[in-house]
Amino acid sequence: MLTFKTQIQARQEEMIAITRRLIQFNTVESAAAANAPFGQGNRDALDFVLQLGHKWGFTVKDLDGYAGYLEFGAGQEVIAIIPHLDVVPAGDGWDYPPFGGKLAGGRIYGRGAADNKGPAVAALYAFKLVRDSGLPVNKRIRLVFGCDEESGFECVKYYIQAEGLPTAGFTPDGCFPVVNAEKGIITGTFAAALPAGTPNLRFTGGTAGNVVPHYAKAVFDGAVYEATGVAAHASTPELGDNAILKLARQLKSVTAHPVLDFLTIASAAGTLGIAAEDAISGKLTYNLGVIDVDENTARLSVNIRYPVTAKAGGIISKLQQAGAAYGFFFEDYTDSPSHYVPEDAALIKTLLQVYSQVTGLSGRPLSMGGGTYARALGNFVAFGARFPGEPSTAHQKNEFITVEALLKATEIYASAIYQLAGEQ
Repeated sequence: MLTFKTQIQARQEEMIAITRRLIQFNTVESAAAANAPFGQGNRDALDFVLQLGHKWGFTVKDLDGYAGYLEFGAGQEVIAIIPHLDVVPAGDGWDYPPFGGKLAGGRIYGRGAADNKGPAVAALYAFKLVRDSGLPVNKRIRLVFGCDEESGFECVKYYIQAEGLPTAGFTPDGCFPVVNAEKGIITGTFAAALPAGTPNLRFTGGTAGNVVPHYAKAVFDGAVYEATGVAAHASTPELGDNAILKLARQLKSVTAHPVLDFLTIASAAGTLGIAAEDAISGKLTYNLGVIDVDENTARLSVNIRYPVTAKAGGIISKLQQAGAAYGFFFEDYTDSPSHYVPEDAALIKTLLQVYSQVTGLSGRPLSMGGGTYARALGNFVAFGARFPGEPSTAHQKNEFITVEALLKATEIYASAIYQLAGEQ
């Protein structure tokens, strides 16, 4: 079996250093600037990886700060690997600085270490190793870095408009062995104008709709109330503890309020009437991620991951009906349709074979609630970088990737790139 293990081990310290440096760029979306549609942090991180590409002799293209890519090979077909550089807000409670890239105990810590900067570095070195090996390829191989995966996919939309769809490929933004089904994603806001005479409650919490909130705060009648939970990715809310809902339960013993009344049903999919499940992708998940209540208005941002066989229109209609019963409008909503590549597709078979050959483990395709670039790219899937049995720390405090996982993912990706693009 073709192996890149020795070459990867020789580059271990270099890969660790590049990962740590990439984490140090604060790539939370910020105000747009010239050639930096998602903020200066994303611009700087993109420049960093593109400059590495120039240094290493790849063809390099900057797509106006939305994305950029490195390329080698020749042919009509394009095999693409597409990680992302942007991250969700860091939040509080870290043991290490979230943009420090701390190396401790065989782990690299920081926002984006797992989602998705560590895997991006694994893909980068895998890409370089295949080129440096001199092995024959009969397709163009393209490593694309996106800058807006967490906030709306504008980067990949821009890429597709400029470059078209790739023939096939993967994003290192999921789990091994391979993800062939991604749930649909509905985001939206329940909004209400509060009637005159409503008790003056100030209630805030959460950082983003796609993160289980770890902290919430309320002020009522001069007293301050707080709750602390556990942050988690909105696709796996069961791994978190929602601070907004904890505080709402506490506040109900303090005052009557229409927002607290609404939260009795807006706390879960079942009480909203949107519960669903299928055999391919499992149960619908629901996350109330952000709340902002003052004396005049209330806004609650939610994130729903629905099974691949469910229909978004029906779910949205039920959310509108549920909100209306309590004086809330469900507005500013978006739908990212589900994605499914059949288990017998050539892409799935190839990636599973590579995973098995490199790790010695067998595996079946997985489904997940996380949304990746794959859903926008057709013959495309999420492939790693989290291994079976590893904890999911994406969107949580103390996010990390282990050095061992970084190196093993690189080995898998190098083999996968060659199997997809090489002259076998």
